Amino acid sequence: MKRARNFFIFVIIGIIIMVTLQQFIDSMAIIMGITYILMFGMFLGSSIYRRSKRLALLNDACDPEAFLQKTLKQQELTGSHKKSDVILKLDQSAAYLCMDKPDEARKLLLEIEQKYIKNPSLKMVYVVNLIIAYYELDEIEQAERLYEQEVGLLLPTGKKMQKSMQLLTAERYYYLKKYQACIDYYEELLSQKDFIKGLRNRHHAGIAYIMALSNLHLGHTDTAHEQLQQVIAKGNKLAMVQDAKQRLAEI
Repeated sequence: MKRARNFFIFVIIGIIIMVTLQQFIDSMAIIMGITYILMFGMFLGSSIYRRSKRLALLNDACDPEAFLQKTLKQQELTGSHKKSDVILKLDQSAAYLCMDKPDEARKLLLEIEQKYIKNPSLKMVYVVNLIIAYYELDEIEQAERLYEQEVGLLLPTGKKMQKSMQLLTAERYYYLKKYQACIDYYEELLSQKDFIKGLRNRHHAGIAYIMALSNLHLGHTDTAHEQLQQVIAKGNKLAMVQDAKQRLAEI
């Protein structure tokens, strides 16, 4: 219903643009061309805005359940468009990971056909999320196999992609029980202004959480205590917040 309403509104706007242009331009071909360009720009801008607003629920508000619901609604509107469906499934997998449901994330990711994730950005999100899901399920061999097979082939083309690989590297140290290496790597990253710039609340909470767990393994309870408080301050409804509260109570 909402999809039909949006289409109707889109058509009405197109007609208004064409009628307005007819007052200044005689050629119908030019009017149609300009209308198409304007409508496409409006559609693209609207899509980018809606996606940005939806992602903010996860990255800034740290509310994975609200993000998941919005993503599922968007999936209903998108219909059977394969590429859009893949992007939304990748978003869903991120929500499941933030809800401490790695099994759901893995299942969803493995359903995605490889031919639809040839784009480097999509491929990287897919690989990173699947590796993390395997790690969280304690399927270390699977995670390492995928890491060795795919990560070397991924070429980060932008700062966001590079940052994703850096965060994965740090988490990998933790799951391989290289706790001091994990802490050292995070500290090196956090000393770089370019890395800190653009980090969202979800990233801050995630970094503090893994560092806290690493410090707990090493017996550095005072430092871990501070970092767990950071998780609670930044993480809102992320699953790690409840674990952080429980660990704080036990220290």
